[in-house]
Amino acid sequence: MFTSVGIGIGIGIGFLFGVIVGSFLNVVILRTHTKRSLGGHSHCMSCGERLGVQDLIPLLSYVFLRGRCRQCGARISPRYFLVELTSGILFACMFSLSLSPVALVLHVLFLALLLVIFVYDIEHLIIPDEYVVALIPLALLLAVGRGEAVTFESSMALLLGGALSFAFLGGLWKVSGGRWIGLGDAKLSVPLAVAVGLSSTFSLIVFAFWIGAVVSVSLLCVAKLFVSGQKHLLFSGVPLTMKAEVPFAPFLIGSFLVVYFAHADVFIITNTFLSYLPPFSL
Repeated sequence: MFTSVGIGIGIGIGFLFGVIVGSFLNVVILRTHTKRSLGGHSHCMSCGERLGVQDLIPLLSYVFLRGRCRQCGARISPRYFLVELTSGILFACMFSLSLSPVALVLHVLFLALLLVIFVYDIEHLIIPDEYVVALIPLALLLAVGRGEAVTFESSMALLLGGALSFAFLGGLWKVSGGRWIGLGDAKLSVPLAVAVGLSSTFSLIVFAFWIGAVVSVSLLCVAKLFVSGQKHLLFSGVPLTMKAEVPFAPFLIGSFLVVYFAHADVFIITNTFLSYLPPFSL
């Protein structure tokens, strides 16, 4: 009973801490590459009015204000609420695991950066290099924590996974002239491949394409059936058509979560799927 209560308290603390961090991540996303300091005061993007404490309470302010500016009534992007909620859920999940304090810090830092990249790529179709660079040492430390980088050979194997993922996605970028995939996606795959390990790098790449295919087709169907004339992505005004440029980083990040935390393996899943198919003969 005590253990269950302790886990529940940990999850609650993780969620509260996560939504607070999510509020800060919103500021990071908004001000990245704008030359604005992260320490400046927040203002309404419409009327420019300085936001008070009552306007900046994570999750609650958006709900109580009904997604509108308290001063001018302008609509507030749901992105702020969704980032805070997602951060809270991610942190709650991390706090529910039996992680050491150091491992917990590494995981929440890694996930926080991934969340920033996820949203920034959706909004701007670009991945800031500085965040990818910051992920690399964190990925190596995560691998060390799992005992995968305790020798020179295992460390080289991790780096090889990153190099292979970059070579493959970078090759797609080069061949297509950037039409199929962005160079930033190839860069992002490096720390993700290092984090999951060489043996899971193939699954990381394949799952990213699978997730991308499912999500893209689903969004096209939804836009066609329910949002006629308003075919836009969730956070941006990019027209959603077969020729639209869809950000790939969210699919890579989704694949990382599946491979890293669920230990999904593309070969096992494929073999399981094939085992359910009826036998056939030529």
